[in-house]
Amino acid sequence: GVDSIVRVAVDATLGGGYKYYLNREDTVGMDGFAFRNAPTFMGLSGEAFQTEFNPTRKVNADRDWLFADGERAAHDETAATIDHLFRHPNMPSFIAHLMIQRLVTSNPSPRYVEAASTAFKTGVYGSGGNARGSGRYGCMEAMLAAILLDREAR
Repeated sequence: GVDSIVRVAVDATLGGGYKYYLNREDTVGMDGFAFRNAPTFMGLSGEAFQTEFNPTRKVNADRDWLFADGERAAHDETAATIDHLFRHPNMPSFIAHLMIQRLVTSNPSPRYVEAASTAFKTGVYGSGGNARGSGRYGCMEAMLAAILLDREAR
């Protein structure tokens, strides 16, 4: 099988930089289907966790309690999962379709969804002096401008 290494950004208030975790490939079979395991940074139940809790640390002592007794691994695993979902290729069209349904029409055309999805991916809607957005992936300003300023929104 193929193992992978997952890079997780560490919050700047916690020292910054990156942590790397090994995600061993493990395939689970059921009724003729095979599924690869999800990234897991936490040990199995009953395993000891390496704690990074330091009660004498004064840099950000009010947040240290979040990461006592292996909870840092849970935090990192959750952050990696959210980042994975956010970067999934279907996310822009999924979010665009839901936002159009909630803000404009329940049955948007494929062109409308694609325009809003493209704005989400590129971070820009419009051109020249009328351009809106930050130019970064996931820009909600650009996507909302694409949704609300589109001809189907009128």
